Amino acid sequence: MARHRQLRELARALIAGGLLATLLLGPALVPGQALRSKDAAHLYPVLLRRNAAAWARGELPLWNPEVACGVPHLADPMTQALYPPSALCGLAGPFAGLKLFVWAHLAALVPAFALAAHSFGAGGWPALAAGVLLAACGPVLSQHWNLMWMAGLPWWLVALAALRALLHRRGGPGAALGLGAAAAAMVLGGALELLLAFAVYAAIEALLVLWGRPLAAGVACLSGTLPPEGRAAAAPPGLGMRLRSVGLAVLAAALALGLTAVQWLPTLELTRLSSRAAGTGPYSAYLWSLPPGRLLELVAPQLFGPPGTEHNWAVALRPHPLKVPFLGGIFVGAPWLVLAVAGLAGGRRAGLVPLRLRVALGGMAAVLAVLALGDACPLLPWLRATLPGVAYFRYPEKFVVMAMLPLALLAALGLRALQAGERRAARAATASALVLLVLLGAGAAAAASTPEPLERWLAQQLAAAGLAMQPHPLLRSAAGSLGWGAAAALLAALAAGAAARGAGGERAAWRRAAAPALAALALGVLLVANRGLVRTIPAVRLLERPGPLPPPEAFASPAGTMRLATDLRVYHERLTPYHAELLGYRSAQGYGSVTLAAHERLRRAVAADEPRLHRLASVRWVLAVEEAEPDTGPLLVVREVAAPLARAQLVGRASWAPDATAAAWRLASPEFDPHREVVLLGTPGPGVPPPCDRRGAALGRVRMVRETDTELHLELEATAPAWLVITDAYYPGWQAELDGRPAELLCANLAFRALMVPQGRHRVRLSFAPRSVRQGLAISLATLGLVALAAAGGWLARRRRRRRERAPR
Repeated sequence: MARHRQLRELARALIAGGLLATLLLGPALVPGQALRSKDAAHLYPVLLRRNAAAWARGELPLWNPEVACGVPHLADPMTQALYPPSALCGLAGPFAGLKLFVWAHLAALVPAFALAAHSFGAGGWPALAAGVLLAACGPVLSQHWNLMWMAGLPWWLVALAALRALLHRRGGPGAALGLGAAAAAMVLGGALELLLAFAVYAAIEALLVLWGRPLAAGVACLSGTLPPEGRAAAAPPGLGMRLRSVGLAVLAAALALGLTAVQWLPTLELTRLSSRAAGTGPYSAYLWSLPPGRLLELVAPQLFGPPGTEHNWAVALRPHPLKVPFLGGIFVGAPWLVLAVAGLAGGRRAGLVPLRLRVALGGMAAVLAVLALGDACPLLPWLRATLPGVAYFRYPEKFVVMAMLPLALLAALGLRALQAGERRAARAATASALVLLVLLGAGAAAAASTPEPLERWLAQQLAAAGLAMQPHPLLRSAAGSLGWGAAAALLAALAAGAAARGAGGERAAWRRAAAPALAALALGVLLVANRGLVRTIPAVRLLERPGPLPPPEAFASPAGTMRLATDLRVYHERLTPYHAELLGYRSAQGYGSVTLAAHERLRRAVAADEPRLHRLASVRWVLAVEEAEPDTGPLLVVREVAAPLARAQLVGRASWAPDATAAAWRLASPEFDPHREVVLLGTPGPGVPPPCDRRGAALGRVRMVRETDTELHLELEATAPAWLVITDAYYPGWQAELDGRPAELLCANLAFRALMVPQGRHRVRLSFAPRSVRQGLAISLATLGLVALAAAGGWLARRRRRRRERAPR
């Protein structure tokens, strides 16, 4: 009966999540509209369309030749190549499929949270209401353009529910399978940061369970892992049961690793060869730190102007000013914070989890909010300098999204406490609402009555950030925002006061109405305040060519397609490399979370000679900015590169460099001519042809016969022994064949490919078959087979057991 009741609750949560997602994403669901914000506009449609095209050909999407002279596609977690819901973009098209993807995960967030809240003792309508609040809050809704986090959040909550069922409710293989599947979904969805955060939490929880209750009581405030008080009186499980639970959790982790080996093994290889291998620099790491003053937006919506636009003057508060913030909004509202305070203060009557666990949840939310401040607070810099692995991550504002998870759990516990008539919870909620009311009201009055000092201060800050705009509307918006937040706090105080009046059972009607009213108020405030976070644009606008770009046919050359580059001064949303691919152009630049270190070394080696960099990468056209009159603003212009290298050509001289530093010195030398010479990493072996120095004379011709994502077929005729230089990215897994026989493929000019060819006519075939993918695919298939065998064995065992039970005795 309890199981059927829980299934009904999950069904109701799924329906509520679907209705909420439809309401929040209403404008985006209109046919012909595309999500506009950041990566959802130009990055994900291209990546997911490439996935769909590869699967339609019956291939794994292994390589992307369109961007950065070629990049490993499957190895980039952002591609979500193996994540099953990504098929929506293949079925419905990149723009419509992306909207369905966001809608489905936003809807799934509510039942996933209901599962997690139930494991903390807050089931029923409080869990449903808090899940709806989580999906509608500013930090989560602002991530609608970040598909990795949209995919990871629901699975994080499912994994949390499975972990607690496994460790505290003596769950069996079913809970272990659910935990492993949820962790695998996070890997395939690309949510590696969320997965690592969950792994830290799971390790602490498992250790505390293994070491038993005495130690857990001493350090539970750090993790909050003891079972609810309703079960605290029961005898603690023995060592054997605890070992079994922890063993099943370890088995679930192994299951997740095995199922996703085909994804994470190539990702590890790419990370090792990328610029992120040495960690992120301070500027990149703290680029999107949350300005401390912006924490006021938790209770004052759009305090710093319209979300996600250049008129958001929060950029003036940043140590590293940007045009737009990473999160369009972080508003959660006073009612939600009041519910969290009620959950923190609730007592034993509601059957809540222990106080130490609730304090741990509140502390977790506070610590994550502090980490979001980045270099504005010493905590994150200290962690980067102390703990290995932290330096790999960037954009601290993401921690605000993670802080919403414990805050939502506290809100669910608060609703449960108010529903049960907890006097202490109701009084704490009332007091916190009154405090917020006083603070917000005072701020609104100050902003409305003293505009001149604020105006002068804002003008100075905006000028320092290089922004020019009128601060008058923003001041009025700031006063209105604080006043609006104060009005929400007033209503929250009234609802919490009603709950306090009905606490203890004196007036049950007040208590029954106050908790739902507070939840409805919190949701209404979120829906009104966050209505502008999801922005759309006509899909046809994304396919318009900005500026006088040449047609894609102009990029054809005898040796294949040449490339486009973008001047660094061009604002990246005008034409990013992936946007160029969306329009049908190839790009020599990369855009994403992981870029190859070899390309960074090449860029640094010839940084002072940008035309040489373009020639080396076979760039024919450069999109640049030409300063115009002040009334018209900057103009986009297209410049043609003089004498770029063909994508594949023959050269007669090779210079050998023992390391990347020596190669960079040679590439930067004025004497280096890429049309006659190639710089190779390593030492020459036997059979290396002597240098052929025919000045002005061609060494032969090269013709592109056929090209796919993972294969390149060339025909060439060399008049002398020479080197075939191909300006595609050098990467492990590419193999060369010369006339059907294996040939050695070398790293040319720091980032590209070269192989030696003798005199005469030859056929060259390059193919991409990385060992990491082969090994990962074998491990994943073997794990999947073991899971299928185990499931079949369990089904047969249950069938035999039922037959024995039905047999007459």
